Amino acid sequence: MKNPLTTALEALSEAHGPSALVAAFRRLQVQVRKQRKREPVGKLASVMMEAIAARDRLKANGATGEDLDAGLAGVLRDVWPKGRERPWQHLCSACDDCGLQIKDCAGDAVCGRTFPHRPHTYGVPCWCDKGARYRPKPAAVSDELDSAAAKPRRPSRFGR
Repeated sequence: MKNPLTTALEALSEAHGPSALVAAFRRLQVQVRKQRKREPVGKLASVMMEAIAARDRLKANGATGEDLDAGLAGVLRDVWPKGRERPWQHLCSACDDCGLQIKDCAGDAVCGRTFPHRPHTYGVPCWCDKGARYRPKPAAVSDELDSAAAKPRRPSRFGR
């Protein structure tokens, strides 16, 4: 037996004329809604629906706005599945595993700019493996003669 959603899609692709297209599209929309109702919601959606239902119960009992916000945060904290028991450990403490060490410049050319400028933050490639993608790549070593010999020049209209 064919999936009703597939059947509705095929009907839409075979429809000719404006009224037939509209009717086929409406049938497709109905099938999509039915399919979405059948699909289970994800973890985040189910937690949020439960938290919003708890917030609505608090609101019906006459809670104020601050109490509602605190209650919603508390419900989310209670319901949301617990992750790690221990804090995340970075491999590189200098860049927190992002590859760039973030530094502050007070506008006094610490960052390498020689012209007057305002205070700002900037990133310097870290020494760790993650910082390798931000370091400049070394240029290939080649002689000027090798590079000149490898590139033949096209003659101009006056010759070489």
